[in-house]
Amino acid sequence: FAKTAPVLPQDPIEKGFSWEATLAGPETPMLGKMSVTSKYTYEGEEQRDNKTLDKFSVATTVALAPVAGGQGGFSLGEQSSSGTLYFDAEAGYFVDSAISQKMVMKMEAQNVSIEINTTTTSKVTPGK
Repeated sequence: FAKTAPVLPQDPIEKGFSWEATLAGPETPMLGKMSVTSKYTYEGEEQRDNKTLDKFSVATTVALAPVAGGQGGFSLGEQSSSGTLYFDAEAGYFVDSAISQKMVMKMEAQNVSIEINTTTTSKVTPGK
């Protein structure tokens, strides 16, 4: 279910170009079917660590669809997500990313809210 980098469009893109990708997770009796939609936007080139990299912004949205006859009881409240990814066209891969996400899950039967805050960073350093 986890995906570390987006699939880039095959055709050339310009600054401001956006596209979406959706991943569906496994269906569970408690949560139902979860999906994550990510919207990527090309922000142009940026100099980082003495290299010209392609910068992308990303925002994700999580959706839950309850399972008929499942235990259920969870719903999503407030959520927000933003991040930045850097692509090294010369090397052919993403070299750096940072994504922050906030999500509030509500357990209806217990009248409980759970706030989840995550920040994920990754940096690729080629071996020598």
